[in-house]
Amino acid sequence: MTWRRYVSRVVDRYWIYGKAPQGLEVLRGFQLPLVVPEAHNPHPTHMNNHHRIAFTGSTCALAVLLGACASPAPAPTPAPGAASDPPAIHWVRTAAEHDLLFQQTYAWIAERVEARASGLERGSWAVIVDADETVLDNSEYQLRRSRQGLGYTSDSWAVWVREEAAPALPGAVSFLRRVKELGGRVAVVTNRNEDVCEPTRRNLAAVGLTVDVVLCRQPGVSEKETRSRSVQDGTTSAGLPPLEIVAWVGDNIHDFPGGSQELRNSDPGSLADFGVRFFLLPNPMYGSWERNPPS
Repeated sequence: MTWRRYVSRVVDRYWIYGKAPQGLEVLRGFQLPLVVPEAHNPHPTHMNNHHRIAFTGSTCALAVLLGACASPAPAPTPAPGAASDPPAIHWVRTAAEHDLLFQQTYAWIAERVEARASGLERGSWAVIVDADETVLDNSEYQLRRSRQGLGYTSDSWAVWVREEAAPALPGAVSFLRRVKELGGRVAVVTNRNEDVCEPTRRNLAAVGLTVDVVLCRQPGVSEKETRSRSVQDGTTSAGLPPLEIVAWVGDNIHDFPGGSQELRNSDPGSLADFGVRFFLLPNPMYGSWERNPPS
């Protein structure tokens, strides 16, 4: 039996019983004669004139049935955009959970600060906050670099900082405003370099983050404890008096006195200040945790 006669019989059978196998139901309305060669056809005229099968669709659909179509085309590559952004950046920039977590955490910190500052003289105490990914949102910088297939560089970072375009993170403005209402001072201790400290001050002010002093990193010095102590000792360049620090807020474990990635394996007692004086915010985009060995 030739392949044409086989197809004719299969199709005839399914049309007689009112059913079509998967794939045949799309083959209607396209007039294609299935002609059996005369050598195998006892009634050539009858076969050639009457055994025509109506198909809809395309000739390629019939070829699929016969196993003669080309392989399907590969799936298209997704266009650049949110679908191809790293999950951490996508979460920071789009997730309701991110914004609500920041708002919730800052509201909780405000309550803790109010309780700790109760009874303290106005102007005698302060909170210390980090800048990046704590009160300022730099996810736009991360997104730009990612979509260019590039990572962090000090030069590209300095260009971004000088744009003064980082928005305030959710809850940060209202938290700092509450600190000021309660009589506290706000010190920003950041590892932005000293040469971009002035643009940083302007950016903070432009988005409503009112602070008393911004202490940037001096060349070759990344640790923050010395600058934090200057706030406590009253030795900052802003001329502030000695201040009692009632809270530290940051996104990196190094934003806190004595903090390091080793705390993950420490005795729980060494974490007692977290939630009392130390308040940590999430940053899945970058941080000192990136240098940890795989688990």
